[in-house]
Amino acid sequence: MPDEDLATFAGAAVRSGRNVLEVKVTTTLFNYCQSLTDNPTAIRWTKGKDLVQAGLVGPVRLCRPE
Repeated sequence: MPDEDLATFAGAAVRSGRNVLEVKVTTTLFNYCQSLTDNPTAIRWTKGKDLVQAGLVGPVRLCRPE
């Protein structure tokens, strides 16, 4: 996408040249509960179970909506 098209699409948030886009990815409640090693309920609920796959499969691209 040419710079001028991207600027029209994204507005003032995008400038000519290199831009950085920060993406925050959250996980499932189940995966979060597995990190709660001091919570007896979470330990009981998640014991013996694998993490649920989550996250981005890249690359991530900024595209014009259709």
